[in-house]
Amino acid sequence: MKDTTSKLLYAIGWTIFFLVIIILGRLSYKNNNINVVNEEEYISLEEGFNALILNNYVYNSSIYDIPNDILINYTGKSYGTINIGSKINNGVINYYSDGIAYYNRDTKEVINIYDNYLSYFLIPLNVYNYIKDLEYETKIDNNKKVYIYNSTYQDLAININIFVNKNNITDINYNYNNVEYKCNYSDIGKVEELVLP
Repeated sequence: MKDTTSKLLYAIGWTIFFLVIIILGRLSYKNNNINVVNEEEYISLEEGFNALILNNYVYNSSIYDIPNDILINYTGKSYGTINIGSKINNGVINYYSDGIAYYNRDTKEVINIYDNYLSYFLIPLNVYNYIKDLEYETKIDNNKKVYIYNSTYQDLAININIFVNKNNITDINYNYNNVEYKCNYSDIGKVEELVLP
């Protein structure tokens, strides 16, 4: 009787073991398939930049100076060479640009809205010209494909992340010299012609 009981327990133990292995295998297979990326679901960088370079979009940008704990926000619209927006940092400065300089909308004086920060890569054409021959990695983050570039600019490390969805480039973020730059683009190609103040 003992031999029969121990053989039965032995068989039950092995059966449970194999069932657990099968269940874990199926769960692992199911989880792995969730992250399968269909490249056709995302716009190509070239198509995305072609739309952004026309300078017809709404933007929300920020510059975060990490060591000095300074955060500056910018919000506005761009249409061709005209840019109209607001800088928010210890108050609000409303500005416009004719493509040559930035002006305070209230005083009409020429101003430097970016202080001494690296604003070069806040212009999509400059980003495209810089990254087009660089190697990159990709990942998926919140249903967006992210192109990751690690390089140097003026002898300092720079990290550029470009986020794309099915239709557009949505964000371009870069870190340079302990400063984080983030720019979100929306209404690409939908901004009506802007008139200088």
